[in-house]
Amino acid sequence: MTAPDRESLRAAKRQRRRAVDEYTRALDEMHPRHQAAVKAYMAALSAEAGANRAEAGELRDVLAALVGVEIGGQR
Repeated sequence: MTAPDRESLRAAKRQRRRAVDEYTRALDEMHPRHQAAVKAYMAALSAEAGANRAEAGELRDVLAALVGVEIGGQR
């Protein structure tokens, strides 16, 4: 099994880091009610992303067990 290409993940992380400053500035300029709504939405997106990562890990483990391959040093 070959190592996955991680460049797309690295690029997405760089893009997110660049966007954080602009996002923070925009939040500071918003009406408090709008700011709270945006923060709640972002928290929901973050929670969903975390759940997707957890599910992906579980599915990767199931797939590895089904096909009998080693993924990330575990079989």
